[in-house]
Amino acid sequence: FLPALPACEIGWTWLDQAQHGSGLNRMIKYLMLKHAFDNLRMVRVQLSTAASNLRAQGAIDKLGAQREGVLRNHRRLAGGRLDDTFVYSITDHEWPQVKAALEASFTG
Repeated sequence: FLPALPACEIGWTWLDQAQHGSGLNRMIKYLMLKHAFDNLRMVRVQLSTAASNLRAQGAIDKLGAQREGVLRNHRRLAGGRLDDTFVYSITDHEWPQVKAALEASFTG
């Protein structure tokens, strides 16, 4: 959380494997984003994931977040291997369109 902007980072939603692909993660992230932008008045919400985590990258892309860049050799995975981190964000200017698209995906 960066109060001077204000901005925050969300993520790390752990789901049972049976819930993968169910849309539950997208709904959880929508609720986090809605709270961040509509209640806390954030101007930026950041998400990040390991470059090797293709499932998380796909989930973040489906939210409508923009990939901003790569932090090289930024994290050490459980087996000790170094990995890059992909950084994404949604800004308050993008939020109305992202929100509408997510809400439409829940009713469609």
